[in-house]
Amino acid sequence: MCCSYHVRRSFTEGEAIPIGQPFPNREILLLTEDGRLAGRGEEGEICIRGTSLALGYYNDPERTREAFVQNPLNTAYPELIYKTGDIARRNEDGDLVFVSRKDYQVKHMGHRIEFRRRCFPACRWRRAFMTGKRVKSFYITWGSLENGTYWLS
Repeated sequence: MCCSYHVRRSFTEGEAIPIGQPFPNREILLLTEDGRLAGRGEEGEICIRGTSLALGYYNDPERTREAFVQNPLNTAYPELIYKTGDIARRNEDGDLVFVSRKDYQVKHMGHRIEFRRRCFPACRWRRAFMTGKRVKSFYITWGSLENGTYWLS
């Protein structure tokens, strides 16, 4: 990520600690599904733009085309933004607060797991972990059987 948050107060249990504000020479755009800027308190996908933006994923043109796209707010010249897949909102102080993921990606012990990209037989159960569009807390384990198929729980 390209943000930091300066903790200035105590937080209660269960209260979200903000992601904060972007570093210098970076900007966070919170874009709604229809490509407009989200208003204060409104949810949107975190999109990053700035001088340190990568040109894409190494040796993965498909993921690059999905995530590194033309800024829909700029029709004057080519400008890439990175669509993170993270959904956030701005709080009353203007800081970013993480809300959810846009897709089925989870992080487990530092590893990204994308259910739609993996061929686990249990993928059809992924919605059991969803409430509306929000991923709720869950624990994930997986392994392989002797016949080469995978299990997921």
